[in-house]
Amino acid sequence: MTTYINSIQHITVTIASGSSTGTATISSVDTSKTFLIFGGVTTTDGGSTSGGIGYVTLTNATTVTATRTGTAAITVTITVTVVEATSSLVSSVQYGTVSISATTTNTATISSVDTSRSAVFYLGFTGERIGTVVLTNSTTVTGTYGNNGTGVLSFVVVEFQSAAITSIQQKNQAFVSSSSTDTLTITSVDTSRTMLAYGGTHFSSSFTDLYAAEITSSTAISLYRGGTGTSTRTIALTAIQFASGVVSAIDSGVINLQNVTSNTDTVSLDKDVTAISFTGWRSAETGFAFNIHYQKVALTNDTTVTGTVNTSTNHAMGAGWQTVTFGTGSSGFQSAWARNSNQIIGVMQ
Repeated sequence: MTTYINSIQHITVTIASGSSTGTATISSVDTSKTFLIFGGVTTTDGGSTSGGIGYVTLTNATTVTATRTGTAAITVTITVTVVEATSSLVSSVQYGTVSISATTTNTATISSVDTSRSAVFYLGFTGERIGTVVLTNSTTVTGTYGNNGTGVLSFVVVEFQSAAITSIQQKNQAFVSSSSTDTLTITSVDTSRTMLAYGGTHFSSSFTDLYAAEITSSTAISLYRGGTGTSTRTIALTAIQFASGVVSAIDSGVINLQNVTSNTDTVSLDKDVTAISFTGWRSAETGFAFNIHYQKVALTNDTTVTGTVNTSTNHAMGAGWQTVTFGTGSSGFQSAWARNSNQIIGVMQ
């Protein structure tokens, strides 16, 4: 039997008020095979200061570090899934950052990877712009802000083993419609074994509605937002279709966070072999307040996905999520999914 995962750890990293960094201690991992999955962020920042948001990276075998700009009296909290893979799943991982200063784009150079089996995972940002990270070619990650700004975008590039992957589709697409739902078209995949790697969002104006994403059919990724503005917004996503047997179950949704600071969806899984991936902020252009627009998700236990925002609002906010349970197709964990009434958007996979 092929084993794809050595361990999965679900953690929270907090940057305390008055600090520029925060750390979380994890059980020791093999850093050459371990990648982080961003779970979103909450902040006490009621405005849009440069220190209101942060990013994470794997510092060493036992430490995940979160970083932000400055030491303002703001608390930033980021949820993270730490996935320690085996050599059957992952060939290499590379962490990096793209620094952007009063420009719209910049690049980071990485060691060469096979782009047909590699994906870039967004790990957060500093500054006032969310931004996107895209694997431009075998040695380049491009970070983009929609308009001029200064900050840092964090990422990890994961090169999977060829035997573990059926297809990789990276999307980096702009929308200008007035609809609250848009669609990314992809080449047909098996939704029961396809994971979304979130790559961030950028927009043409100072701020606009943000998207939460979900695979809703074999050829479509649905994008949900809380408003209907026509400012240009671009979302980056990678659809990773694993080979048969690598994952045993996938589920997804968007947790309703309108008029509440916390809400849940119900699932049925094994937390020890399940990663939770943040798939975007569902928000509306309601004023540039970080404590309203940014949410996080966490796999609380084997039956609960919890979404959290710092400050409630009567606008249609929500947090996108996807759970990916690793195993083997013939003998791994199989799930029967249950969904509760709190979920506002989503399909059974």
